[in-house]
Amino acid sequence: MPYGGTLGTWTGRPLPLERRLVNRDRQRAGAGGVLFAVCLIVGFTLFGPKGGHYSATEISRFVAQSRTALIVSVYLVVISTIGLIVLMAHLSETWLGAGRQGRVVWGTSLAAAGSFMIGWGLYLAVPTSVLAGGPAIDPAISYALISGGMVVFFGIGGMLLGISLITLAKGGTAAPTWVRAFTGLTGLAAISSWAFLVATGWSPNQWLPAPFYVVVLWGLVVGAWLFLFPTSPKDGR
Repeated sequence: MPYGGTLGTWTGRPLPLERRLVNRDRQRAGAGGVLFAVCLIVGFTLFGPKGGHYSATEISRFVAQSRTALIVSVYLVVISTIGLIVLMAHLSETWLGAGRQGRVVWGTSLAAAGSFMIGWGLYLAVPTSVLAGGPAIDPAISYALISGGMVVFFGIGGMLLGISLITLAKGGTAAPTWVRAFTGLTGLAAISSWAFLVATGWSPNQWLPAPFYVVVLWGLVVGAWLFLFPTSPKDGR
């Protein structure tokens, strides 16, 4: 039975090749968004280092991670970052095209993805050093290095991703209103992550800073929307 709706259309007839290719690209981007959200949560919370507020005991516990957990967390964060790149490539192209705003979104999202990778590498540098047979590191130095990785990941990476999302929401008139509004609010949440770290005295642990859970939710919701629903007239594609 023919169906028509704001999120997609289906007429019961085979879609033209061009439309099928567009839908496939859209679903690929949606899968990227879901992978970004799920792999980040699993890699960071379940397999990443566990810790809490600063103390010699807590730092020792944070550093004493298993090889398996560290390896799994590294590759889950890599998959998450790739998913984000795939998602943002699609959104910048379909919402903004090749203009200046599209280049800003694509450039800042790539820089954010790079910051996530660099931050996670710095975050895991001390546990990796210990697993490689390195000498014990003073807890204060370990804490500074780990905190530096957290700031690069959530501070710099969050700022860059926030700029990208706000620009996307502002210029992406081809997208549905609710998606643009959600994207803009998520951009503000991402930008506020660094302030949250400073204001709360956040210590390295297995939990994301609170504003970043909005980013994770955005990736999951927008990814699912792109994957589950075919291209709509509102997308302009």
